[in-house]
Amino acid sequence: MAIRPSMDSIKTPDLKNLDKEQSEKLSSRDLHPNMDDGRVRREFMPVSPKGGDFEVKPKDESLTDRGEKDYEQFETKSTRDAKSKSAGHLDQGVLVHGSYIARKRLIRIITILAAALILWVLFAPPIFSANDTENDCRYEDIFANKGSSQYKTEILGKGYVYNLDALSSDQSESYRICTVAFDVNNYLPLPVDIKDYAVSFGGDFKDNIVYAYADNDAKHIPSMTKKTVHVNILINKSGLSDGEFDRAITSLMLTTKGMKKFGVLPCVPAVMSVSDYLTFDPDVK
Repeated sequence: MAIRPSMDSIKTPDLKNLDKEQSEKLSSRDLHPNMDDGRVRREFMPVSPKGGDFEVKPKDESLTDRGEKDYEQFETKSTRDAKSKSAGHLDQGVLVHGSYIARKRLIRIITILAAALILWVLFAPPIFSANDTENDCRYEDIFANKGSSQYKTEILGKGYVYNLDALSSDQSESYRICTVAFDVNNYLPLPVDIKDYAVSFGGDFKDNIVYAYADNDAKHIPSMTKKTVHVNILINKSGLSDGEFDRAITSLMLTTKGMKKFGVLPCVPAVMSVSDYLTFDPDVK
């Protein structure tokens, strides 16, 4: 039976004991087609340049700059994407009373309302409304212990005089003091102090209105309280009929002066109108 050849039957020649024919074959240039100037080089290996041909290239700065710019662009894009996602989140709708409102708009509305509430608590005045039942008219001898000139000087120093020329008569019988009432609602948690009350609009007969003032009990409004305050008005009744005398008082517009909260926070002045339903007796003694 024939023996199949195998790799074991192939033997490499003994390079130390070559015969002449083997030596010639090994030294033949046909076996080394890439031989040139006595050196063997492989086709896939590049030819090494000569020592004098080496060229050292400077560092390419543009590559570094380009890398930094690419990083900055990437970082900016990431930041932009984050902002875009945040903005997209704020633009999402929230269901309020059956309709959708963007979160950003809802936050803006809540912020405005909160700021308005804080401003209202700190600076808004109490609510004054005319009292239709409480009124009075009385006579006082205002010149009993002083002359008209001294009286004018006195009221100028302590009150908010509306029309000093209305004190044209030197007789106390020409004047009446009319008292009007207002209901005050202070719903806020801050007490209110008022320096005084004054006439802001003289009404139909402003030439007869001297000034307005209030007693001390009307100048302090506790917090979370409803209170009735009384304001006095000095009027010269000379030349007025009974109906005109009533209209001279009921057509007035009053305001607060020096109103503060906690005694330090300046407050927006309150404005109030006298009730049209009030009547006064100019002949009372």
